[in-house]
Amino acid sequence: MITSKLSRMPAPGLHPAPPAKPLEKPELPTDHYDEAAQDKSQPQQHKLAKSLIGLGMLAGGLGTSAHALAADQAQVQIQTPTQPLASDDVHRMMISNFKADGDVYKKVLGFKSELTTAQADERLQNGDSVFIQLKNGATVKISSLTELETLDTLDGKQLHPNLPADLVDAMRMLEKGQTPRDGIYKPNGDETTAYDAYRILGTKHPGAAGAAALYGFGGLALGLGLAGAGALVIGKGLLVPQIKGKRIPDNILMGAGIGLATVGLFTGIGVGIAQHNADWPKVLEIRNGADSNLSLRDLMDVVPQANWLNTQAEHPFTSEQQRQALTYLSEHGGLYKAGIGHGKLSPREAQDRLAKGKSIELPNPRKPDQRIEISDFRHLQEFDTVYGTGVNPVTTQDQMKSLRYLDEHGTFELKGKQVSAYQALDRLLRDRLPVDSKLNNKKYTLNDLAEVQQLNALKGDGINTILSIPQFQAMTYFDPAFKGADGKPVDSFEALQLMNQHKGVGVTSNHRVAQLSNPMDAQELYSLEVSGTNNFLDQKEYDLLQFWQQHGGYQSGRAYESLKSMEQGREFNIQSMGRWAPARSYQDMQDLASFEARNNPFPDSIPAEARDRLEYFQSTSNLAFRVGNREGRAYEGYRELRDGRAFEVKAGGVWNVVDSNGALHDLDAMLGRRVNDILPKAQYDLLHELGDGSASEGLARLHGKANSYQALQALKKGQAVTYDFVGGDFHDLVSIPVKGLDQLDDTKLRRDNQKEYDKYRYSLPEFQGKMKNQAEQLPQLAANDLAQGQGHLADGQAAERRGQSNLSEAKSDLSRANSDETWARMRLASAYAMPSENAVTKYRSVTDSDGNSHQESYTDYEHNYARDAAISSAQSDIWDAERRQSRARSEISDAEAEIARAQAAIRQAEGEISESYEIQRLVSTLSGQLNSLSEADFQRTLSQLRSEVARMKQLSHTGALDNNLTREGKLIENMTNRPERPAGWQVPAPLAQ
Repeated sequence: MITSKLSRMPAPGLHPAPPAKPLEKPELPTDHYDEAAQDKSQPQQHKLAKSLIGLGMLAGGLGTSAHALAADQAQVQIQTPTQPLASDDVHRMMISNFKADGDVYKKVLGFKSELTTAQADERLQNGDSVFIQLKNGATVKISSLTELETLDTLDGKQLHPNLPADLVDAMRMLEKGQTPRDGIYKPNGDETTAYDAYRILGTKHPGAAGAAALYGFGGLALGLGLAGAGALVIGKGLLVPQIKGKRIPDNILMGAGIGLATVGLFTGIGVGIAQHNADWPKVLEIRNGADSNLSLRDLMDVVPQANWLNTQAEHPFTSEQQRQALTYLSEHGGLYKAGIGHGKLSPREAQDRLAKGKSIELPNPRKPDQRIEISDFRHLQEFDTVYGTGVNPVTTQDQMKSLRYLDEHGTFELKGKQVSAYQALDRLLRDRLPVDSKLNNKKYTLNDLAEVQQLNALKGDGINTILSIPQFQAMTYFDPAFKGADGKPVDSFEALQLMNQHKGVGVTSNHRVAQLSNPMDAQELYSLEVSGTNNFLDQKEYDLLQFWQQHGGYQSGRAYESLKSMEQGREFNIQSMGRWAPARSYQDMQDLASFEARNNPFPDSIPAEARDRLEYFQSTSNLAFRVGNREGRAYEGYRELRDGRAFEVKAGGVWNVVDSNGALHDLDAMLGRRVNDILPKAQYDLLHELGDGSASEGLARLHGKANSYQALQALKKGQAVTYDFVGGDFHDLVSIPVKGLDQLDDTKLRRDNQKEYDKYRYSLPEFQGKMKNQAEQLPQLAANDLAQGQGHLADGQAAERRGQSNLSEAKSDLSRANSDETWARMRLASAYAMPSENAVTKYRSVTDSDGNSHQESYTDYEHNYARDAAISSAQSDIWDAERRQSRARSEISDAEAEIARAQAAIRQAEGEISESYEIQRLVSTLSGQLNSLSEADFQRTLSQLRSEVARMKQLSHTGALDNNLTREGKLIENMTNRPERPAGWQVPAPLAQ
């Protein structure tokens, strides 16, 4: 079982995550009305009726979706410890146990459908919901294997617990209670399981309440029903618009309909809010034996509340203690009957009334003219805790004393009004809500009884009951120096509150603000900067911190800040010998002192040989060591050497990697003091000669040149090493593999032989053979060169065809646009020719002088809107035609440019093809000349070969052919520019190439 410290647990529900499956967007029904054309022909009232019916349906649909979203959000925001899931067998066993004790099923269209163990397991693996009826009859809904494990942990067999043990024990204890009516209850009186209580308490539901408030589940029924009723009133064909044969005016129908629809909408919202608050209340109630109305507001309340109930059960408020408390209270204020009469009671009468569930009244010690009603023995026990004998307090003794002191020397307040210590205690203990305390003319907010005790200790009677002596001493000393995150002063109690809320505080010390996270930090700061007395560290560690504070200083603050860096595993810097030296441990600080503060009081743990070599290299350069990109002194190198990490040492003018004591020894022998005690002399000398003899050639690794030390390290590790130099037939890079120290002499021999061979021209047979080796590849390379030119030709021809096609299409588009413009301008001329007004014959009544009326016709003129429409249409077509003309001309220009580019490419490709045929001709000529090469006409033939190779190189278009011809040119140059071999000279062997 997992254990926890719930006092340090992060507040749950602060990390929202999206639902497992995104909700589908609700859709409006469209089977009765979906055509705009229908809408136009219907009366306005019918349109509004439809709109309101649709609004009602939308409110209902969104209500269902939003309510589900609210529940899903609330469910996934619970914080659960990081723990691997159990095996599939364990999950199936959990489901099987729940089936044996109750039922496991899913819901399809609201109907229950039982599931097998395998089916339920598969649904949970896919993130689908499963309903589980527990042994006590309660039903819970889960949607993942993690939720299954949590349910089994809290309400099952605990096959794979995934919550802290103390939290699980507390939740199960509160769920079970002492009597059948005990348990965890919602504000509406519904009892809940430990699992559901965990989900509710572990949820802050950000956004979920707002969503449910806007679109409630009740909107589906009431919103739709009443909005629809409003629509029926408005839609005159749906409800007979007559009363007693008289037609109801349209405006009355409209008002009544809108009123009913509005009532429906807001009634749905109200039901939605009520439904959400019922499912996800902000507080739960605990009922446990004689105790009820105990509040749980989040998971942080669970363990303390359960512990308190266990303590009360272990130390019950006995009948004798009740009489003792009542006797004292009777003598110091009196006992009174609650209700009519308010008669005075004796202690025994008061005890009898409380035993029968009747209330009594006690004078309020803070306001004697007022009385406090006591309804049961637990409340009597609370009152006795703060104002009576305290014979069996509901708090610890220290909390009881603190409550009394703060009440006597200050006041408790709620919303600015004074309340008694009893009322403050009841609010903190039962409601788990804060109260204010005014002490020494300053107001403090107290969130729990622990803070009552802390306030009293730090700002009240000053008796330490909360911290270790050094921590309390430090918090008291720094009382006037504390600062909040905003830089404003806070006192020691307020600083402790911030620390307990995991909010850092500052404290002014030694002309800067040091940051504190907890009382231990205050103790450390006080010890290092005020008392100078060590009470928290090994003495050597404390002395090291103070030593470097006095003999160098720290880059980021003082010894305290460096201590915090070490505690957090971070590196810090110490001022020493003109630079900032890195450190991350006390050993680093001691080793730095050993290297750079010789008269220090700490033991020297540096091995003599390592110190000797490191200090030698330091003597050659002030900053001869490098870790990463940071250069330093012998200390920096030793720190990495000590911890088995690689670092770099400057030697031989370069940085060399050292990763062990042996490597440091090798570096000293090869590039340092050069005292050879590591290799046979021959190998040692060869390493120097081959590795350090020349800047332009020598031993090399994969990433570049290597000096003697670097090559030695690579060979010891079996890494690839070569000797690289420029030479050979083609004056190119020549690499001789070096597979071990025993091959160094062979490497030197091959290098020397190759350089000797490269001094002189070849014999005629050698030259002929080397040239033929290169010439054998020429036919294929020439063919590839020709193929490339032919490919370029095909690409150019294809591009030309595309350009011609695009040109043809663009010209056709231009022709059509020209034709359309001509037709539109003709229509525009016809439109302008139309009359601007039309003559219309109208009739009017005329009365003659005899009083007789008759109809008389007359001619009127109306604006000709048809002319305007025709002009507008023609102008629009002209503008469209002009736009198409512009686009077509641009496309013609693009196509002509594309054709021009293609034709240029064709010409270039044809030139390449022609040059490739010329190369093929020269290849056949070159081959014949090589076969007929002789001493008699060698110089003439060599000149022809040089000319032909140069011509082919000039005509080449491919890299491979160009490279081959370059090599042939090098061979010809070697025969031309190198001297003859001396008489009797023999070709040395072996060669490097």
